[in-house]
Amino acid sequence: MRRLAVKTLALFCGFAFLSLLLGSPVSASTREEEYSGQFISRSNETFILMPGEVRDFTISFKNRGLKAWKRNGEQFVSVYTREPNYHKSVFSDSSWISVSHPVLISEKSVASGSVGIFQFKIRAPKKLGTYTDTFQIAAEDRAWVAGTKFIITVVVKKESGDVVRTNAPAVPSPARAKKEAMLLLKSAASITVAGGVKVPIRVAFKNSGGQSWITRAILSRDLRMASLGDGADGATSRGTTDVSSPLVRQTSGMISPGQVEFLDFFYTAPKTAGTYTADFQLLVDEEPIAGGDFSIPVTVTITEDAPTPSDANAPTAVLAPLNPSAFAAGPGVVDIIPEPLIRVGLFKTDAAVPVLTQGSYRILDGNGFPVLDIPSGAAVTLTYDAAAKKYSAAFNGQTVTDPAPLVLQPDDIINVAALTNREDRPSWNKSVNYNRFRGQIYLQWSEKNQKLWVVNSLPMEVYLKGLIEASDSSPPEYQKALMTAARTYAYYTMVQTRKHADRQFDVDAAWDQVYKGYVAESHRPKIAASLDATRGMMVAYNGEVVVTPYFARSDGKTRLWSTVWGGKDKLWIQVVTTNYDAGKTKLGHGVGMSARDAAYRADTEGLSYDALLKYYYPGTELKKVYE
Repeated sequence: MRRLAVKTLALFCGFAFLSLLLGSPVSASTREEEYSGQFISRSNETFILMPGEVRDFTISFKNRGLKAWKRNGEQFVSVYTREPNYHKSVFSDSSWISVSHPVLISEKSVASGSVGIFQFKIRAPKKLGTYTDTFQIAAEDRAWVAGTKFIITVVVKKESGDVVRTNAPAVPSPARAKKEAMLLLKSAASITVAGGVKVPIRVAFKNSGGQSWITRAILSRDLRMASLGDGADGATSRGTTDVSSPLVRQTSGMISPGQVEFLDFFYTAPKTAGTYTADFQLLVDEEPIAGGDFSIPVTVTITEDAPTPSDANAPTAVLAPLNPSAFAAGPGVVDIIPEPLIRVGLFKTDAAVPVLTQGSYRILDGNGFPVLDIPSGAAVTLTYDAAAKKYSAAFNGQTVTDPAPLVLQPDDIINVAALTNREDRPSWNKSVNYNRFRGQIYLQWSEKNQKLWVVNSLPMEVYLKGLIEASDSSPPEYQKALMTAARTYAYYTMVQTRKHADRQFDVDAAWDQVYKGYVAESHRPKIAASLDATRGMMVAYNGEVVVTPYFARSDGKTRLWSTVWGGKDKLWIQVVTTNYDAGKTKLGHGVGMSARDAAYRADTEGLSYDALLKYYYPGTELKKVYE
C-alpha cells in the first residue's frame, strides 16, 4: 500500500505483500489489536449527482487500536478500495493519490481513543445509473484497520438531486420543510482557563428539520460578563467578541434530515479574570436556525500577562464534562449520546409492499423532503423497479418516484404501519401475525447482493421491545439481564462490526436477534417494563461497550469465544459453571450467558440483573450509554 510516488511495479509488490500479510483474519488478531476503528460519522449514504459531477465526501472513525494513526511514516494510514483490493474505483478523481487510493488521514497523528477524519472528492460516472464502491482504512504494509470498511453509493441522473413526481404536490408543505437543529453534545459544560488561552470545543448537532444542510458554521455571539476579578464590580457588565468571521465552517458533504454533524473549533477566553458566559450560534446555509444556539460558562482565573508564582503553577484549560464519566477519549468527546436509531432488515422481497397506516405519516424523498402527506387508515404501496433503478410510493392516485429510497415516516413514534401482504404467524397461535411496525418503513436495494430488503428504522428502545428473546412470564431480574445483553449486542453490532453495511442496515430481524415488531411488543408488557427500567444501560469492559452473546441453554458450562468461533478470546467471555443446566443438552452456541441458567439463578437465588451479567461476563460493569 505504498503511495504512488514509487513506480507501479513497486506499488504492485507492496499490494501483493500486504495481501499475503493479511490472508487470515484469525492470524491477524495482533494486527487487529493494533489497528481497529469505530465508525463515528459520515457524509450521505447515497449521493444523487449528474454525470461527471464532483462532491466532497467525509467520514470519521474513532481509533480503537493500540497504535496511533499517522499521516506520515512507514505505517501511514489512508483509504484504499476493497472487494477486490486496490481496484480502480468508479468514483476516482484527479485529486486522488491513485485510482484505488483516495486520500491520507487528515490529521498528522490520531492517538488511541481519538477521532480521525478522511476527506476526499468523489466523481460521478458519466453514464446514468446506480453505482457503489467499497473502501477501507489501512495502515501501510501492516493491516487493514478492523471495523472501518464503508460503502459509497452514487445515483447518476440528468439533474442533481431531482425527484420525479406524478400528481404529487408541487412543493413540500412549508411547515414541514423548516431548517431546525438539535444539540446532541458539547464537549464541556463549563470552562476554567487563564486569560487569552485558546480552548478546543466539539459540538454535535442533529438535523431535526425537514431540509438538508449544505454549509454549516459556528459563530461566536455576545460574551456576557457575570463578574470581573481583580476587585472590579460589574455583575451587569457586558462585552462582545469579534463576530466578523465564523469559528469553524464546514462545506463538505450534505447533512440530510436525521443525520448528525460534528463541529470542532477553538474558543479564545477573555483576557481579564472573571466569570462569563460565551454564546454561540450554528449557521446553516449562512443563516441562524432554530435550536442552533448554545452557551458555555467561562471562568478566567488569571488576567492575561499577569505575574504568576511559577510556570508550573500557571493554570491550564479545564473542561468540565456534562457527565464526569462520559469521556471516552479525554476532553473533546462526550460518551453519553441521545438514543440511537437502528435500521432493521426485516425481510427480502421481490414484490410490491402494500402498507396500511395507523396514524398520520409522510413520504420523504431521497433528500429527506416531505412530498406526500398520508392520513391514518390510508393504503400506501412501496415498489422498486430494478431495471429503471427507481423507488416509487403510491397513494390515492398520486405517485412519487426517486432513485433513492422513499421513506414512510410516522408523525409520531406511537403510529403503526401494517405490511398487509406479510404473513409471519407463530405455530402456537395462527391468529397472530407479526406484520406491524413502529418507526420508518422503506425499501432498500443492495447493489452488492442484488436483493431488495424491507427496512424498519426506529429508536433502539422501541426495537428492543419488539424482540421475542424472552418470555413475558420469566423472572423480572432475568428479563432485565437478558434485555441489557440484547441492547449491548445490538449497539455493538451497529457501531462496531457493521456486518450488514453492504445491505445498508444494522441488524437482521431473523439472524441477529429475533425481532417481530409492534405485535410482539404489545404481547410483552413486562419485557417493555424491564427495558424501561434499564434504559440506555449496556455491558462494558474497561469502560468500552463490548459484544455480549447469549443463548438458550448449556450443558453445565459455557464455552470460550475461540472454542466456537476461533480467533482471539475475549477477556470478558470465560468458561463459567451453569449448574441449573447440568445434565441438559446444549441448545445454542454456548458462548456468554445461558438464558435458562440465568432465569433459574434470578428465580431461585434472587440474583439481581447486574449480578447476573457480571457472572456470565466476568470483569464487566454496567454503563449508561444514552439517556
